[in-house]
Amino acid sequence: MPLNEAMSGVSSSSSLQPASKKQPIKRIPIPKNNLFFKFTEFKENGWCANIYGEENRIWASPGVTWTKGYVMKRSGDGNTAEKYEIKTIDGVEYLFIEWKSGDYIWGGFDPTYYVFVKE
Repeated sequence: MPLNEAMSGVSSSSSLQPASKKQPIKRIPIPKNNLFFKFTEFKENGWCANIYGEENRIWASPGVTWTKGYVMKRSGDGNTAEKYEIKTIDGVEYLFIEWKSGDYIWGGFDPTYYVFVKE
């Protein structure tokens, strides 16, 4: 899968909906420049590379891998299996990845989703 750029954050993968057939996809409340998760790229054999944070920290396999329907992350914060889904909306392919941050791991909150679009 080619490099995907984060475009927004949503509460669920069904939150991104076309505004209308003549309008582009609605942007969800989290502005792109405030997103922590910047880019992701799924590579062959389950390898994955992600870019995070203001300093554009790269986190790649073996700490993060992908398999059918899940991104597997191993870190000091804990191990998580984050669902992903690819959806085509109005001819544009989007990648939704569940985000299980500390709010989820330690706070018991529901995960949110990052929305990516192919560059």
